[in-house]
Amino acid sequence: MGVIEQQPWNVIGHRTVLAFLDRVIDRDCVSHAYVLTGPPSVGKMTIAWRFAARLLKTHPGQLKTHPDLVVVQRGLNKKTNKQREQITVEQIQEARARFSQSALHGGYKVLIVQGAHLLSATAANALLKTIEEPRGKACILLTTTDESLLLPTIRSRSQMLRLQLVSRDVISAGLMDRAATREEAYVLAGLVAGSPGVALSLLEDVPMRLVVDERYKATLACLDASVQKRILAARGILPPYEEDHVKTRTELLLRIDALETQTHDALLAQLGCRGLAAREIETTMDVKQLTGLLHGLPALRVQLQQHLNPKLALIQLMMRL
Repeated sequence: MGVIEQQPWNVIGHRTVLAFLDRVIDRDCVSHAYVLTGPPSVGKMTIAWRFAARLLKTHPGQLKTHPDLVVVQRGLNKKTNKQREQITVEQIQEARARFSQSALHGGYKVLIVQGAHLLSATAANALLKTIEEPRGKACILLTTTDESLLLPTIRSRSQMLRLQLVSRDVISAGLMDRAATREEAYVLAGLVAGSPGVALSLLEDVPMRLVVDERYKATLACLDASVQKRILAARGILPPYEEDHVKTRTELLLRIDALETQTHDALLAQLGCRGLAAREIETTMDVKQLTGLLHGLPALRVQLQQHLNPKLALIQLMMRL
């Protein structure tokens, strides 16, 4: 099998993280466990997948059938035929059994756990045993949107790789070779609130582009000086109810990310720094209100992760401004 681990990453943004991973491979000092943490659709799974391909010395397109890769994610409940809300201990036990076997190709064994914050308590403890007792050339890659939901012992025994939202200019540049025009790339980059994964999906999915456009308009309506209009707009942020509660929470967090990006850009405009903004935002809110909203959104995320009533949390935030 040819050695192709030096092929381009083909990832939008995250140059610092990618350079670090290049170094650990080049110096043969790969850690036994990494946690890739960051907002939804920012590139965590893409980087994990391509890093696994480099470790296994294969092409990313051939990973799905690679015998030395084990992937765990939320599965279907066979009784209800719906996605489970958690990763079960049975899934982790099965993955551990496969991961403990010798590498068929004589190199690395790689385990990827997608959405590690969804591990049940028993599943997390079972995974911890594998992290604490690495065997041979083994690497565990965990992705999560909220590292605080992981066991402290998992975090302390893993190397944290924190991925941030990507700037509009970087996303736009990454779309140039894929979009029909430079203008299309720039417009799409402005709709996705720093999430390259969403931008790539929008290129090929017109219905999804309409959904994101509606999401953008709904969150933008919250930037109003009138408390009554803000409260009405906050209700519009709430996504439609889905039986898959994880999907509903993820969509809500994407909308909060969009609102944060819009608030940041509107504040820059109010301060006379339009050139630093990803997109020009017109709002009737003043600097004090925008600053208060920008400071309140991180706390709102924490409340939503703790399963507080999202409608009540949003309305309270809008009333405090």
